[in-house]
Amino acid sequence: MTVWACVSPMITLTITGVIPLSLLLFYYLLDKERVKSRQVADTYGHAHYRPLNEKNEDPPRALTWGEKCSSVGRIMPLIVALFVAYVAQYVTIQAVFTTIAFTNVPFKPRDQYVLYILLNSGGELLGRSYLSIIACVSPQIVSRIVFKHTWVLSLVQVAIMVLASCESWFRFIESVAVVMSLSFIIGVLSGIIFVNSVCAVPEIVEPRFREFSLGVISIGESLGALLASFIGFFVEPALRRHCENTKDSHKSMCFTRNDKSQWRQTVCSKDF
Repeated sequence: MTVWACVSPMITLTITGVIPLSLLLFYYLLDKERVKSRQVADTYGHAHYRPLNEKNEDPPRALTWGEKCSSVGRIMPLIVALFVAYVAQYVTIQAVFTTIAFTNVPFKPRDQYVLYILLNSGGELLGRSYLSIIACVSPQIVSRIVFKHTWVLSLVQVAIMVLASCESWFRFIESVAVVMSLSFIIGVLSGIIFVNSVCAVPEIVEPRFREFSLGVISIGESLGALLASFIGFFVEPALRRHCENTKDSHKSMCFTRNDKSQWRQTVCSKDF
């Protein structure tokens, strides 16, 4: 039983318990005098107000089905690219990397998969926030670096999925660092595709279609994750059976998730 296997859930529970309490601490430290209604009124007391010129404008008109279909058609390449990207990501992480583990590392198979998930999630966080980071440094260049051809990155993710599947079948990669790097890269690509798809919508459709189009764009992510879950039902068992048939002495390296239902056994079992 490794120390990491039992300590890691304790660290996770500690962090998840401290974060809600920290919100109460921050609220206590907040200068609440500045957010009171009278303070807000005093802040703008020196401003001079005048009535706006009222114009006889028609109220906003609801979009017709034809207009909705037209706006969906304009952003369909972004939706398809997002769909393909998340199919590739979830199949790779949840169905292929679960069958890949290495004997030449000090971690058990379960711990190796935890690292895969950690790097993938960290990479997606970085990919989704990189435009915000750039905006903090130089806001004027953000609109110029929005990448509209997200299908290119989706094809890269498909290539990584194929490479990972070949590794699970043929076992030609000898270093866990390679798989960990692929986990991080595919997370970064997924984040980049998502944020660029959202940022590209206002540049493709007219202003009155933006709200509807921004809501529709997320369908690609949801459908991709859904389809990947069905694909995983068939891909993971097939890869696992093939690995177990070819590695009689290292069958534990063929599956990185424990079959046992109790979390204590999953984390601290000596025979895993």
